[in-house]
Amino acid sequence: YEPWVFPVGDRYIEIENSYRMGFPAVTIGRWLANKLHDEFGQKAYCFDFCADTNVYFRKEGISKENAVCCIYQPEKDRRCTSIITEGLRLLKVQRPDIRIYLYGSSKKATLPFEAEQLGIIPVSECNELYNKCRTGICMSASNPSRIPFEMMAAGLPVVDLYRENNLYDMPDQGVLLAQPTPEAIAEAVIELLDDHDLQEEMSDFGERFMTGRP
Repeated sequence: YEPWVFPVGDRYIEIENSYRMGFPAVTIGRWLANKLHDEFGQKAYCFDFCADTNVYFRKEGISKENAVCCIYQPEKDRRCTSIITEGLRLLKVQRPDIRIYLYGSSKKATLPFEAEQLGIIPVSECNELYNKCRTGICMSASNPSRIPFEMMAAGLPVVDLYRENNLYDMPDQGVLLAQPTPEAIAEAVIELLDDHDLQEEMSDFGERFMTGRP
């Protein structure tokens, strides 16, 4: 949703007005199509979030680690770095044995907990990471991210934010949506880590769900 890239002001309103010009739109996912229709009366067509299933898939023979991977991009406000950092700190306090992998940014962060910062990695290594972890965390406060869908394609249960932007496209059986607080994020991850049956159910569902979305 382009206006959210800018502070509220002239530029924000100029871009918002572009949705009032009568152009039909094509959106990735249902949320933005609904937003444009409901708020601006704009005709919008949508297609579902997808993933390259030649890259993101469940691999045989990879042992699961007692680990969580998280997209961590402090240069992007929509990734809610403060909430994630505190949520992971709380997770580590309650589950000190959990290994945490952070990826997605070349910036090294100073953290109040132990984590392996992988930086920016190739997509093939993302798939390896998703296959060896038990839970993935991806948070976006604006448009839904494609990353949860790639995680699901690899059979990885996902934790994301319970916000309107995620309610139209994220399937409940594959993504656990948590309230946008550090405590809720930590609680959701712990729920997944402690419930192996739920992990397996979400993993199987995510893989099936994404099979038809190449």
